Amino acid sequence: MSSTILHDGKPLSSHGYPRPFDKEFHGKPLEIYNGRPGLYSYKPEQVSSSLIEYIQHLHNPDEMETEQKENHSQGLGLQQWKSLESGEHKNLGIGELLRLYAKCFDLLFFGGLLKGFYRISFLDSTIMPPFTWGQCCSGWKFKHGFEIEIRISNMRHIESFQVLDEPAQLRKLLGTLAHEMVHAVFQLYCCRTCDPCIVKESRKVGPSGHSVLWQELAISVEDTLNKCPLFTGGGAFDLNRSYSFFREFNGDEDCDCNVYLQDSLTQRQLGNLRLSARTNGKIEAQIRDRDFKRRQEARKKAKPSEAVVLKGRVSKANSIGPRH
Repeated sequence: MSSTILHDGKPLSSHGYPRPFDKEFHGKPLEIYNGRPGLYSYKPEQVSSSLIEYIQHLHNPDEMETEQKENHSQGLGLQQWKSLESGEHKNLGIGELLRLYAKCFDLLFFGGLLKGFYRISFLDSTIMPPFTWGQCCSGWKFKHGFEIEIRISNMRHIESFQVLDEPAQLRKLLGTLAHEMVHAVFQLYCCRTCDPCIVKESRKVGPSGHSVLWQELAISVEDTLNKCPLFTGGGAFDLNRSYSFFREFNGDEDCDCNVYLQDSLTQRQLGNLRLSARTNGKIEAQIRDRDFKRRQEARKKAKPSEAVVLKGRVSKANSIGPRH
């Protein structure tokens, strides 16, 4: 049964939020469908491709019109980034600092689409599942209405985190934050109103949410933070894509494997994801093994060619003998 989701005391559908993507709107605004809430119903590939196109503007900031820089979402995001990186807010607690970076990332990478629909929780690592650095929990009703909760672990009990210096620790937390925000935009805007889109999301976003479309958008964010001159110089960002994709491909005790991905992923597609050498090698071996088994099965199913028997006399020209 449908029930109206309220946000700031008003039905979600009455807020008149702008359509976030330039490409054709698919479906209709929705409240709850099959128990899963969402804001708009877009095809998952629209979410990914449109935001990748939006992010590309950051690689050519001079092309942004001068008069729009102060009002444009990315212009505002750049101002916030410079303020945060200057050390102006260094006396803030890490939880509050992450909230400021989340606002900045929302403007830079997601066009402000997440504003008002998420909250950041900075939690002790003992509260989170083992070896979990972040979570994105959707479909919860909090006191302000429909929100997504992005949980970030303080990683206090993770040894590999503790050996990092303070700037590197912040970069690690920010990589986790960006990772979860990519999840959030898919959870908020993917279509839940028709079976084809639900099937497509389960295949291309995936059971754990780390399949090809998520990877492509995460690559765009990661590349911008690590390669764009506007952001480089403060240490590398890692959105933990490799481990996440391996988990998506093979599953674990908490999540089923992506059967569609196991059946369809090609060597070329794998290469385009630019995963770590270790993860790439393991999955590449699985793809080779899969393809080898398929070739074996194809040979078994192929009918052996029947021998051609010639009836009647064998002509002299066709008789077995010396050839000249």
